[in-house]
Amino acid sequence: MADAFPRHTLVWLDSVLCQPLKRRLPAETWAIVADWLDRNRPAIVRRRTENDPEDTIPLGIPLPPQQGRRRIALQVPVSAVREIRPPLTLRQVILSAPATWQAPLSELDARFTAEGLELRVFGSLAWQHITKESYLTARSDVDLLLRPQSRVPLERALAILTDWERQTTLRADGEVLLPDGAAVAWRELLRARNKVLVKSAHAVMLRPAAELFGAV
Repeated sequence: MADAFPRHTLVWLDSVLCQPLKRRLPAETWAIVADWLDRNRPAIVRRRTENDPEDTIPLGIPLPPQQGRRRIALQVPVSAVREIRPPLTLRQVILSAPATWQAPLSELDARFTAEGLELRVFGSLAWQHITKESYLTARSDVDLLLRPQSRVPLERALAILTDWERQTTLRADGEVLLPDGAAVAWRELLRARNKVLVKSAHAVMLRPAAELFGAV
């Protein structure tokens, strides 16, 4: 199950098969979830916690700032899943970004494409594109996902991101996805430390940086 539903995967649910959630959620929360599903909006796979049964998929629904930026945690059976998709590409969401972001983001996408690398997005920009509601604020960053195939493209990607931030007024956060399914914040990889903080599907842990570089 973990391989089919890695973190950040977008999951569309069958609203009928999600009816058992009504008994487990507060009435107000269920009303929000039901409306979300009726609008054909996906949930996102999150990190599993000790409160999530192993036979369910841990999902989240992030609400926009006007609804308090609340994050609703769900646990659903695989049978309730109607469709899954990988995170959106940066290119897909650029036109949903503020006008002042669009040219810099297009440049970033072009630089990665030239290196044979693909950027995907999560966070506020992705949800603004999906829902057509306002998620981004003046303090928002763009959250990026990168999956390099070796150490060389990883180092090139980090150099591009660092240079891009220096040349623009935007800030790029996000994660480098590792072959074993875990992820590390790209800023962690820029710091000269023996260990970095790594997120897996089940836990957050410190791992030797040399081991990660060797893995990718």
